[in-house]
Amino acid sequence: MIEIRNLKKKYGRFVAIEDFTLGLTEGKIYGILGKVNSGGTTIFNILCNYIFKDDGIVLIDGKDPEDARDLIYMCPKMEFYSKYPLGKVLNMVATFNSEFDLEYAVELCENFKIDLTKKYKVDENISTCKIFNTIVTICMNKKYILFNKPEIGLSSLDMRKLSDILYGNYKRKGYTPIIHSKTVNYFFDYVDDIIIIKDKRVVLFESKDKLKKMVYSISGSSELIGTSIKDKNVIAIRTLRNFSKLKTAYILAENEEELNQYSNRTVSLKELYEAITISDGGSDYE
Repeated sequence: MIEIRNLKKKYGRFVAIEDFTLGLTEGKIYGILGKVNSGGTTIFNILCNYIFKDDGIVLIDGKDPEDARDLIYMCPKMEFYSKYPLGKVLNMVATFNSEFDLEYAVELCENFKIDLTKKYKVDENISTCKIFNTIVTICMNKKYILFNKPEIGLSSLDMRKLSDILYGNYKRKGYTPIIHSKTVNYFFDYVDDIIIIKDKRVVLFESKDKLKKMVYSISGSSELIGTSIKDKNVIAIRTLRNFSKLKTAYILAENEEELNQYSNRTVSLKELYEAITISDGGSDYE
């Protein structure tokens, strides 16, 4: 289990994470959604002991990150490998990580037509380097595998292929993948639980199936929304663009009966994420 309690981290005057709390059990695929500067990358770096926390508790199966390197992995920045061919990089990764599946990594690189004689150059080919990083991560047989914004620079086809490979390897190996992204994308097709972070904290943690089946929306005037959402589980309230007096409320139904009343107003995960991260908060109706 990964436990994070009251985590805090600053970079100078910039507060990256403040009073952040989250608990993840093994055996699921988690998807973390957060806009730029929401803190997801900082959390991943702390979990992998790449940076140190300022305050709070972080435990990985009861161990501090410094003592849990055999349990968790996120591909680090690899610019220091830039003078080496990609094939050499794979061999070096395998040398320093006995759990790394080198044969499978080479197979996946061939599948994506990655020329292993080429050097690692992010400024020349973002897509190739991102695919390469994700392949390295997939082939690292740790208990917890972290994928940090794997969608950046990739085509829809490459995202689909990598997400299918990630899921297939998860089924074979039984590890716990945790995916952090800025947008809803193909990597979220197989996610079990969704975590949305905003303002340095978790604002939603729920199963993806429940969100897909049980969330609906109501739109109308402020007065109508205020009346309609009483005693309901409101996730977010969003003001309609260019119409300051019109709002949409996003509600998690308590049961099928409530949902059936609004069955024609179901909401996609992408719409819900956008609503939460730019929502009004709903305080006027509490």
